[in-house]
Amino acid sequence: MNPEQRLKLPIAQIIKEAYERKGLTQKDIAAHLKCTAKKIKLIEIEENAGDLYSKEQAENLAELLDINEVVLDKIEAKLYKVRLSHWREKINQGKLGSAAKLLEDYSLDEITYLPFDINLVILYKMFYVKFLMAQRKYDLADELLSQADISKMSTENKYHYFYNKGSLNIYHKRYDAALKYYTNAYETSFNDERDYRHMLHFNLGLCYSRMGMCFRAINSLEKADNLVKREAGSPFPMFLDNSLAMNYMRIGELHLAKKRLVDCLRHAEDLRNEKYIGRAMHNLGCLCIKEKEYNRALDYFDKANMFMEQGDDEYLENLYYRILCLIMMKSPLPGAELTRAKSISEESDNYQFLFNSLSHLLALEQVFSSKYIESETIPYLIERHEYYRIMEYYEVMESFFTENDNKAKASEIKLASYDIYKKITQGDRVYEKEIDWPMLAFNHDNGF
Repeated sequence: MNPEQRLKLPIAQIIKEAYERKGLTQKDIAAHLKCTAKKIKLIEIEENAGDLYSKEQAENLAELLDINEVVLDKIEAKLYKVRLSHWREKINQGKLGSAAKLLEDYSLDEITYLPFDINLVILYKMFYVKFLMAQRKYDLADELLSQADISKMSTENKYHYFYNKGSLNIYHKRYDAALKYYTNAYETSFNDERDYRHMLHFNLGLCYSRMGMCFRAINSLEKADNLVKREAGSPFPMFLDNSLAMNYMRIGELHLAKKRLVDCLRHAEDLRNEKYIGRAMHNLGCLCIKEKEYNRALDYFDKANMFMEQGDDEYLENLYYRILCLIMMKSPLPGAELTRAKSISEESDNYQFLFNSLSHLLALEQVFSSKYIESETIPYLIERHEYYRIMEYYEVMESFFTENDNKAKASEIKLASYDIYKKITQGDRVYEKEIDWPMLAFNHDNGF
């Protein structure tokens, strides 16, 4: 049956069979519900779709008729899962209006009216959590998940439970916890997730990336890349290209990063997605810094700025790298730029700290500034897993001390940078399972 058709769970028929077995009539049921027998008849033949049993009525009659369990037959269960799958597809596509209409048209919540097969009820609830998160109703989603009993779940439902818990932890920026839940989802080996497996690998990659483990991030993101269908109009490849580019850049695979960023920018322009046009241009600017093409970097930062809202985090990040670029190219302008940046970022403790750290990077000739970066900036960035920023500070510091013939200090900075690079490749803790390292350049067309 086509899932677009209006389908109903057979609640009215189930109740009818139950009361007839007990020798009751439509009049008896009407009297119990305080309505007319005619209304009960209409409900049972579904002539009036608006008068189907409510959740409260169904639960009331289930108690009266001692309905302890209702198991749908294979055809009914399959049709219901088809409807659920169709609903989930709309949620994942971000078509929330269509998803809300399907929820109503298919009466998907009717699965919770009677004690149906518990796995189907839980599956509905796991998809409803996805719907709540898509609507940014995170507190409600969290509350619903907290009521779930994982011991009663099928493998399929455990997969969705772990996946949803991972997504909620990403929202709360608890990436370590999110990583554990996504890993649990992956280890359920739920095979029916083929169409969405790329999203799980992408989210694993996002967690690794936010925790500073770029090699592990690339490993997961490349798996997502191998699975994703690059369909016209889909924004997902754009997200993927941008994330891969950032991690390639942080491990020095600049050619791969550039190819991905060009693809991301082209895709963003096709979709007229100004947010990702700005992100791609910003990241191209950061890549130019790595290539020591500072004037091109400034040009990209200025272009990216046109697609950002002054004062938000992306704008401040773009401004941060613009100033870092000026410092690296030994421009006389960073002081004035820093004064403006501190004024704009007054409501952000993080960027106030970062701009203050850039002030000390600009004043390395003062012993106090060097010590400030080592004792304040570096520990702060380690705590936030922002190892790539630390490498940028160390690059400027090593160059400064080398030029000023302080070889001992330059060597000390170089050794410290090796330790940070280990964090980029392995993280700052030991993980039980090793990974298959990403293919990197050997798995890609180097053409551009």
